[in-house]
Amino acid sequence: MRTIIRLLFGDTLPTRFALALAAAIWTVILAVPGDNLVGTPYGRMLWIASENVWTALFALYGASMWYWIVHSGQRPRAELVVHTFGVLLFSTTATAATLNGDGFLGYAAPQLTLAASALWVFARSAECPGRNRVRDV
Repeated sequence: MRTIIRLLFGDTLPTRFALALAAAIWTVILAVPGDNLVGTPYGRMLWIASENVWTALFALYGASMWYWIVHSGQRPRAELVVHTFGVLLFSTTATAATLNGDGFLGYAAPQLTLAASALWVFARSAECPGRNRVRDV
């Protein structure tokens, strides 16, 4: 029972760290010169915006998440805005990977995991703003 309580109400820092790291990796991959999304399962992201825009969005989200890892709980509403942005960002990449058209949904698994993680962090932040650490449970 204690494990379930810690899982449901415990620290979201590892999840936030993973989301920040994923955003940093996306930023680096997209910042490499060339058409990085063309011909990949994520090519449908180009229907929404160019690679430069996606690079900027992931960089902005990643930098925001790194900031909130260090300064968690100081401005709960602003933190909630960042978590909302993360849900939208990773849900979009998951949708693009799911709709790739070749019938193999394995490409979507990592992005679906990140979208679910972003949704979890958002829900926890909305439920108890400013209380994202174990010591607050």
